[in-house]
Amino acid sequence: MRKNALIVLIVMAVNLGLWAWFNRPADPQLDFTGQVKAVSFSPYRADQDPLVNKFPTAAQIDQDVAFLKGKTGAIRTYSSTEGMEAIPGIAEKYGMPVIAGAWLDKRLKRNETEIAGLTKNLVEHKNITRAIVGNESILRGDFKPAELAAYIRRVKEAAPDVQVSTAEPWHVWINHPELADSVDFIAIHILPYWERIPEDKAIEWSMKRYHQVVERFPNKHVLVAEIGWPSNGERWGKAKASIANEAKFLRQFMNLAQQQNIDYCVMEAFDQPWKRPLEGVVGAHWGIWTVDRDNKIPLVGTILEDSLWPVQWGVSLLCLIPMLYFLHRRKDQPFQGKLFFSLLLQP
Repeated sequence: MRKNALIVLIVMAVNLGLWAWFNRPADPQLDFTGQVKAVSFSPYRADQDPLVNKFPTAAQIDQDVAFLKGKTGAIRTYSSTEGMEAIPGIAEKYGMPVIAGAWLDKRLKRNETEIAGLTKNLVEHKNITRAIVGNESILRGDFKPAELAAYIRRVKEAAPDVQVSTAEPWHVWINHPELADSVDFIAIHILPYWERIPEDKAIEWSMKRYHQVVERFPNKHVLVAEIGWPSNGERWGKAKASIANEAKFLRQFMNLAQQQNIDYCVMEAFDQPWKRPLEGVVGAHWGIWTVDRDNKIPLVGTILEDSLWPVQWGVSLLCLIPMLYFLHRRKDQPFQGKLFFSLLLQP
């Protein structure tokens, strides 16, 4: 009995030690105590999916904007149709600035509806500070720069007092500098995870890309229209998605942005499960908050990959039941054999 009790204690100690090691705090990071400058806002809930025409209600959008009030300085939208055109009006009620978007692709008839919805909002809602016409549409090959410029020009003519641009990854602007001639500001996406940059080099790489664009277009204001890191999903090259890596990346970047007065929009407010078929598991996990609107990443204090790991460790101790049964039935086994097989039973 004493030997069995010793085996149980050893197994519990090893089990606890491994759980604690794999869930040890990340390297200390500066707290971020300021307000997030802006966030990408897609108000879809867990059971909603634009790919199958399941959209948020106006009441749900209202709840989300109320939730974000005070947590972020502005929200960025991507579409002006299918209920998303209601966002600027709802946000105006809460005094929330909006960077309003129109989604453009090869569906030309739908593009007209998007442009109409955007220009209508630009005229009616003064809380729209900027407009973004198209999102990565050149990257996808939907348009050539001159074709996209025609849409931008139409929006600028309809709302001459609003700053208008389009959003593309940083390298698209570098490779197509003529695109800058048609916009009032440069809106770039910097997402080091998709560039396979390891997390320990992600901030340095991101800042280099930002300054590269600033230097290339010295006469245009540069908005980092998307920047972030996923909390879960597949490893992409040397880039690893995790809660700790998302928290570290955002805390480092937002503190630097505050120091250097960088204009930015974090990708994104809430996790979006509907993106999983398009981008894999990782596509669903870019939010600062979960799809249920719960806190996900710590912006102050210790960074843990999983703050609930002690509870999970406790549940894992259920494996002691088959282990105790084994120790009871195999009394003839030597101590080393019992210990070896008991350790094998651990999750």
